[in-house]
Amino acid sequence: QLAGEHPGLAGGARFVFIAGPGDPGAGAVLPRPPVPSCFTTPLKQKLPHALFASNPCRLRFYTHEMVFFRDDVSRKMQRHALAVASAAAAGGEEAAAGAAA
Repeated sequence: QLAGEHPGLAGGARFVFIAGPGDPGAGAVLPRPPVPSCFTTPLKQKLPHALFASNPCRLRFYTHEMVFFRDDVSRKMQRHALAVASAAAAGGEEAAAGAAA
């Protein structure tokens, strides 16, 4: 829809789409291949300079080289985080340990 509203942008700009964790394809393996062409064909017709890249991918812009990696890092960090007990709960545990001794 946006490409139809701005034909100059759609025809002249380059768009890079990087496969993400929720996109159809090869599950959770890395590197993820690009999104399959059966899903991207309608978008390629509207955006002739669209590039569908793997994840991670490396792009070069003049003299700069950039690496892009799409993943939900915060969810992985939260999954491996330790929950710290509150001070009131910790005080109760110490009192129970002292009574048992």
